[in-house]
Amino acid sequence: MKRLAILLSVVLSTSFAFGQDKTADQFKNEGNEFVRQKNYSQALDSYNEAFKLWGDKPDTATIFNAAICALNVKNYDMALEYFKKSSDFGYKKADADFRITQIYKAQKKDEEYFNAVKAGYENYKNGKTAMLFKKELCKYYRNKGMAQFNEAAGIVAKMQTAKADQMDKLKAEAKTKFDEAKALLDKALEVDPEDKGAKEISAKVEASKATL
Repeated sequence: MKRLAILLSVVLSTSFAFGQDKTADQFKNEGNEFVRQKNYSQALDSYNEAFKLWGDKPDTATIFNAAICALNVKNYDMALEYFKKSSDFGYKKADADFRITQIYKAQKKDEEYFNAVKAGYENYKNGKTAMLFKKELCKYYRNKGMAQFNEAAGIVAKMQTAKADQMDKLKAEAKTKFDEAKALLDKALEVDPEDKGAKEISAKVEASKATL
């Protein structure tokens, strides 16, 4: 009788435990509800539980949603991981690829950012995403060109008070910086020939270089 009572207790406990377990879809739906409440941290926790249960066959929409949640809570490493997975699965690939560039920018990873932007510019030729990558790459080259121009202008400013024996060296340094600025601005205008900012800075480079 005692053995039967123990066995019954084990069965009931096991049944209760199974009743308490959530499925992957239940975790996903729970996460979606947290998103509607703008509770992105809790949503991310629920989505991660769903991924554990899905294993190597996750719901691709949930991967993208998890990336958005991670982005909202500024967990850039996790957001990057999920956006890359979303891209690999082909779910909202263009959107995921562009958001990857913005994460690299936020992390100040200049080389990774540039490579991702350049790849996006080369891979997407039509539509809204193509335009976003075009603007991003043009802006990258324009800003880099502007930085070189500012350095050159700083050298020119030093020349105003420099000794005679320093002039040739400073002039050569300024010319190098102006040339580097022009090369970067030319790349910006190659990407977008109508970019007003790149045109204006390029004209300033030419005018300043002519005074050396």
